[in-house]
Amino acid sequence: MSMTISVQVAYNNNGRAFTLVPTVYTATPGDALTSGVAEIGTSASAIPLGGCVDPGMAVFTNLDATNYVEIGYDSTGFVAVMKVAAGATVVVSLDGVMAAPYAKADTAAVLVSYTIADKAA
Repeated sequence: MSMTISVQVAYNNNGRAFTLVPTVYTATPGDALTSGVAEIGTSASAIPLGGCVDPGMAVFTNLDATNYVEIGYDSTGFVAVMKVAAGATVVVSLDGVMAAPYAKADTAAVLVSYTIADKAA
């Protein structure tokens, strides 16, 4: 069984425009898939992994209309790897250092929708 992720980017700002050809990624997840919505405060907190023991691909959506959220890892202190703007979605590989993702909101708590798939065995 595989999971297909399609990414399309278009940008236009005052006549400066570009469009990327739609890209399709096919990931073959392992046995576990977890998803949900987590309330993320202004202190770093772990994203629930559910039954995922070897996280692979992840999709995070910041459901807040105002505040950004940072996604990263905790290695004796939170280290942000990316900012997810209000209303934005990111697709990322958690392989390696972000195998246990953490999140931290900017100025107020936000809701983050997440889906995480185990790597293929």
